[in-house]
Amino acid sequence: VLSSKKNSAPLFDLSMPEITVCQGEALPWMGVVAVNISDGEIASDSELAGSQSNGSFIQSSSDVGVPMLQNMTFLLSVDYPEFFLQMPTLSLGGELEFQCLPSVFGVANLTVLLKDAGGDHNGGSSMSKIKYILIMIYPVNGPPVFDLQSNVSVNETEIPLSFAFPKFATLISPGPR
Repeated sequence: VLSSKKNSAPLFDLSMPEITVCQGEALPWMGVVAVNISDGEIASDSELAGSQSNGSFIQSSSDVGVPMLQNMTFLLSVDYPEFFLQMPTLSLGGELEFQCLPSVFGVANLTVLLKDAGGDHNGGSSMSKIKYILIMIYPVNGPPVFDLQSNVSVNETEIPLSFAFPKFATLISPGPR
């Protein structure tokens, strides 16, 4: 049976257009960033009652249990994939998860689209408007690092009382940045 309905573009809002993390965080970042997730269809109660949906539901804090008439998926792309140990993923519940590499800092731009299965029939659209999330990874100023010689002997009766010890400190580094 072909439908004469126009497919409406899926919709969502971002609750967090900017995310800040610190360089070297050991655990993945997780949080709800997408809310008001909808397949764009406006269905009457009678259409929902007659639907043969297999239980595709939104699971976000604002719309828990609202039935969806179409399957949907978030499409993500990031401009600096080399920043991530675990690439960003976004569930239909609106939860974003990612993990940065411990040695990187900077800003990554995450492009987010929501796609439904309705196609472009009758002039419709299966893609939401593009939205962006900035992931800001702030550097941590770590302490400098160095190694010392294991033993240094000084005769306290020697004159003058100033000494030079070549290679006293080695492997000197300004620390992680």
